[in-house]
Amino acid sequence: LWRENHLYGVEMFSNPPLGVYQLLDASIRKRTLILLRGACSLDAGPHAASMLIGACLRDLRRRGYALVIAYADPAAGERGVIYRAAGALAAGWTVPSSRYALVDGKWYSRSAWRSRFGVTTLRALGTRVQGKRDERYDGSCGRQRFVWVLDQRCELPPTWCLPKS
Repeated sequence: LWRENHLYGVEMFSNPPLGVYQLLDASIRKRTLILLRGACSLDAGPHAASMLIGACLRDLRRRGYALVIAYADPAAGERGVIYRAAGALAAGWTVPSSRYALVDGKWYSRSAWRSRFGVTTLRALGTRVQGKRDERYDGSCGRQRFVWVLDQRCELPPTWCLPKS
């Protein structure tokens, strides 16, 4: 968000992670983005965040994108208020998974297993895993999924619960 040669806000998008990519219909996989982060300065004014997302979505639609996904994490105090204000549809919740392991007294995520220990499974970590193998790092529920359907022809995975119209 530029105004009078000053930067007041940004949005960051990326390709979906492999798990989401595999759920999507082949016709929209390469036309789907995840809204990763957004930020607006206080000087940007009220409602700047939702207006910035709206401007980004209009640009992405012109560029041929079909779907944008975002997540709100209740464990971080997020409820998706800005996403709803920008016209997102609530599309269910992600399933929390056991992606954390207590190894040698420290919590590690699955990606950290790969970089630190060179393994991708708890089984490969073996006896270094302390406690239950299904222990959760924070015990939280999943994240709430929000979607913006930019191309009405795209089909969402059946497990993504959309409100009935």
